[in-house]
Amino acid sequence: MKLKVLVVVESPTKSRTISQYLGKNFIVKASLGHLMDLPKNEPSFDKETFEPIWIILPKKKKLINELQRISQTVNQILLATDPDREGEAISSHLEEILKKSHKKIYRVRFSEITKQAILEAIQSPTTIDRNLVESQKARRVLDRILGYGMSSSLWVLKPKLSAGRVQSIPLKWICQREKEIQNFIPEEYYEITGKFDYNGLIFEAKLKNKVNLELIQKLFENSNFANNKLKKIIDKPEYFQIAKIEKTTQQKFAPPPFTTSTLQKTLNLKLGLSPSQSMKLMSELYEGVKIGTEYKGLITYPRTDSTRVSSKGIFLAHNVIQILGFNPIHRNFPKSKNKIQDAHEAIRPTDPNIHPKDLLGILNKKLQAIYNLIWIRFISFFFPPAEIEVHSIQIEKEDLIFEKSWEFLIQPSYLHLEGRQKQKANLPNWKEKDLIQLIEIEVQKKFTEPPSRYTEASLVEKLEKTGIGRPSTFASTISTLFTRKYAIKKKKFIHPTQLGIEVNQILNQKFSKFLQDEYTKKMEESLDQIEEGLISKKEFLETCYKEFQTWKKNSLSNPSTSTEKSCPLCGEGKVYTKISKTGKAYLICSCYPYCEYMEYK
Repeated sequence: MKLKVLVVVESPTKSRTISQYLGKNFIVKASLGHLMDLPKNEPSFDKETFEPIWIILPKKKKLINELQRISQTVNQILLATDPDREGEAISSHLEEILKKSHKKIYRVRFSEITKQAILEAIQSPTTIDRNLVESQKARRVLDRILGYGMSSSLWVLKPKLSAGRVQSIPLKWICQREKEIQNFIPEEYYEITGKFDYNGLIFEAKLKNKVNLELIQKLFENSNFANNKLKKIIDKPEYFQIAKIEKTTQQKFAPPPFTTSTLQKTLNLKLGLSPSQSMKLMSELYEGVKIGTEYKGLITYPRTDSTRVSSKGIFLAHNVIQILGFNPIHRNFPKSKNKIQDAHEAIRPTDPNIHPKDLLGILNKKLQAIYNLIWIRFISFFFPPAEIEVHSIQIEKEDLIFEKSWEFLIQPSYLHLEGRQKQKANLPNWKEKDLIQLIEIEVQKKFTEPPSRYTEASLVEKLEKTGIGRPSTFASTISTLFTRKYAIKKKKFIHPTQLGIEVNQILNQKFSKFLQDEYTKKMEESLDQIEEGLISKKEFLETCYKEFQTWKKNSLSNPSTSTEKSCPLCGEGKVYTKISKTGKAYLICSCYPYCEYMEYK
């Protein structure tokens, strides 16, 4: 009699793809995400042990009953949830739920959904990584300690407002940037461009000298700017001399394969996709799309911090490059900042022999564009470097120095995958001391610009650079700011709402320590150490809890951090800032409706 096996994954798409690789003796079911969670409206952790108090989600009870019924009819259960912290937590909950009806429960992990990867994982079952589960528990409890602890201070604005350990940091950045823009004072500066003619080659060069009004007065008889521009056509011949000619060859290596964050940034910049949209589409490519009569996972696991590629991936890439007529090279992969996050290889095609052109008409436009970017980035990395020839000259007359550079792609290498072609350095055979005629000179009055507001791409970049949150959570962190109406997106730029500004103000007045970049980064590092088994979850959370409770007690008793003022009308009540349904901030007396003081900001 053949063994019957229950395989539990997270999504129906993954279930459908994996089912086709396994025989009739395998039953593949989807958990549809988490089966257990913390209650929404209470901290839900034991203050002695700091263990989370999980509850079964009401909408999952029917599914749990079905899984328990099936578990009694099989010989083995394989937990095949995602190979990350959340996936490990789901497997841990599944084990807790199913162990009463079954003893043979194993964990299997794979980072790509292909037949070979699935069969290899099933043949090598393992156990749940308890350190990973402890880290996930610690994150959830820490979020409750800080998030719930800070949220109540916001209810003077509006009921049920909430703060977050990670989300409140990018909100702070967005509000700080808005303040910088409002306080910015532009400074005037000038830029001078000369148009030159060398035996019929006409080109523009920028003045290297520091430009000031005295120099402009020297070059122009009338320095009254029209539309911030001054242009002068040179009527009589005026010659400059070539003072310096340089020619260099530069090598340009392809960037490393995508990580979660670098792909999110690229998709935001090139396709205008938000991080949450990107993650959804990346999951589709990972979990399987229909090609012919089969479903196939086209990319490896899309949640990773690593640029590393497996030996199998390197072999496949080299093979494709040789087919394309090039000699692949061996490259060293940039080291990951956080070795914990280096568990998975970079995002790559599961089968690089599937060229993006092979999927035309099979994938929709967005999936096609994403797969194309991933395929090119992965294959490019193992190409020889492209070669660029740089020509530069300096043109002088008296104390005026103009500079000009040209770049020519003389060996496209991997850039030909992006449609770039070889260029000929078509420049004159000029020599130093040759004369070049100035035919026009232009000065532009410009003003310094304020710092740019964040885009989703630049916010992802700063989160990663600062070490706050993890790439797998960047999308949900940013989308939460929009969902809670703390920020809005105008075109591609993120603006704080009035509500977001008021929330940030209160949080920084009362909980400034816990909103410091460095503090939050250290929390992330400690959580990673729990994942490595280097520190105790209980001791870490106990320290954080005591520290926060002490700070909160001092904060609430310190009038300098209070947002309350005496009511100017009745003198008895305190004035609070509140937010109307339309998002406008207004002041109201705590004695309302007995005191009718109300004033819009």
